[in-house]
Amino acid sequence: MLNVTIETKRLLLRLFETTDLDDFYAYAKVPGVGERAGWPHHQTKEDTEKVLNAFIKHQDVLALVEKTSQKVIGSIGLHVDEPLIKDRSAKLGYVLAKPYWGQGYMSEAAKALLDYIFEENLFETIEVAHFIENHASKRIIEKLGFQFEREGPYTSDALNQIFHSRFYRLTHDQYAKHRSK
Repeated sequence: MLNVTIETKRLLLRLFETTDLDDFYAYAKVPGVGERAGWPHHQTKEDTEKVLNAFIKHQDVLALVEKTSQKVIGSIGLHVDEPLIKDRSAKLGYVLAKPYWGQGYMSEAAKALLDYIFEENLFETIEVAHFIENHASKRIIEKLGFQFEREGPYTSDALNQIFHSRFYRLTHDQYAKHRSK
């Protein structure tokens, strides 16, 4: 589905490869990283390998490769549930290695992916959410022009928890208007 490579100033967004296992595990095992995205940090490299294999199979998540180091420092993906297919919608999700937080990497990656999605007319609407406490994610989402829809519960089956969350939506037209500002 996302069989593409996108280059930004500092990043290369590309499909995951089996050789990314060590880099992926290095950030996925850090407590607090996955939990901000609704999944538990990985306990073993085998945990990471299972997720990596799913990313490779489904081709719906791109690795964020930092150009200077050539390390995978995070991921960004689009997830399409059956009800979303009808209205050409997808859910955006992302995670970033802790040492790179607060440096604009995720904003850079998300902007590049949204540009690609809307320029190629892949989806009409992108949805995204963040846990109320995740202020960094809120700033990214708002900076990209997403429109707030509602607050409510989000159930993380992986963490067996319910989180109070904020939900947003961005249409092709809204993104075009936001980009022209």
